[in-house]
Amino acid sequence: MTDNNTAKQIITAVLVTPIALFFIWCSYVMSTLDQTDEPAAPVAVAAPAAEAIPEVAPALQPDTPLRFVQPDTAIVRSGPGMDHGEVATLHVGDSVTLIEERDAWSNVKTDDGAVGWVQSAELFKWQ
Repeated sequence: MTDNNTAKQIITAVLVTPIALFFIWCSYVMSTLDQTDEPAAPVAVAAPAAEAIPEVAPALQPDTPLRFVQPDTAIVRSGPGMDHGEVATLHVGDSVTLIEERDAWSNVKTDDGAVGWVQSAELFKWQ
């Protein structure tokens, strides 16, 4: 009968003890997750500012100052003439805002904020 009790003790030690330890570990983990004294304060998230949407896209309005680059590249210069230094390089399809026109040159502002002069023939107005 002693061998039978020893076998039960071995089975208990080998099978039951690891299962019991697993449940004890799970209880511990769950208790550490729930140990908050106070509920978390809600986080306020600012709503994005509503932007006014024009009824007609600016490029379609007849008096828009928006122009687009026609050639593969167009050089924005610091003044109205080929002898002025380069400020930026534009590529086909880039848009610029027209500030003024003088002779064959257009004073423009790029989308990046650079201001300079481009040959008017290199720009077109979307219609």
